[in-house]
Amino acid sequence: MSVELVLWLWEVTDVIFIVSSLKQIIKVIIPHFDAHPLITNKLVDYRLWKSIISIMEAKRHLTVEGLNEIIRMKSSLNLGLSDEIQDAFAETLSTNPNQERSWNPAESIPHGMWMAGFTSGEGSFFVNIFKSTHHRVGYQVRLGFEIAQHIRDELTMATFTSFFNCGIISRYSEDMVKYRCTKFSDLNTLIIPFFKEYLPLGNKLLDFEDFGKVALLLENKAHLTEEGLNSIRKIKAVACLMNSLRK
Repeated sequence: MSVELVLWLWEVTDVIFIVSSLKQIIKVIIPHFDAHPLITNKLVDYRLWKSIISIMEAKRHLTVEGLNEIIRMKSSLNLGLSDEIQDAFAETLSTNPNQERSWNPAESIPHGMWMAGFTSGEGSFFVNIFKSTHHRVGYQVRLGFEIAQHIRDELTMATFTSFFNCGIISRYSEDMVKYRCTKFSDLNTLIIPFFKEYLPLGNKLLDFEDFGKVALLLENKAHLTEEGLNSIRKIKAVACLMNSLRK
């Protein structure tokens, strides 16, 4: 069964893929995610969402009891309820607390393609050039690869260091955690070869290709010359919107 494709332009920079047909959700989307389970905290959202779909499939959402069940689940789903809905269902929410969001995070990443897909949406390959009195050309070049997520996925993120066999996990704000690798030897021998085998998708692939070009220049010590440094600057100029809105 094919899925009806709906793409929405969100503001100026984003496109959203949407499946809103209940029949297609039941016949295509749910079987897919049952066969290929989510491994981050998003699995909790999926389970709550799937329960809501079951209520709708049985047409219980047309009853007061069924609607109240949906409201309780929705209060724990993604960003929760709007203030307007909370006010409208204040009694329901006061007598029935939010659904429990407990889950058991995966102990390891299931496949390289999972990481490639996750990186396509959440990862960043970056090239930094900054002044340095320790380098003859007056500048230092540093490469890095990172993925940031909400703190609720810290346990899943903690598996990334063993998956890549490099990098570190750290909190960089009250509610965010980051995997980061900046050691050039690890990037060159572990991160880059991995993503050559499991290519990212979309614009992230272009980011990775430019990242690889700069890494090759660093490996050949070209960044220690004016000519090499200018080559790196040109790559950055072409990819000036790396990890963002590049074309």
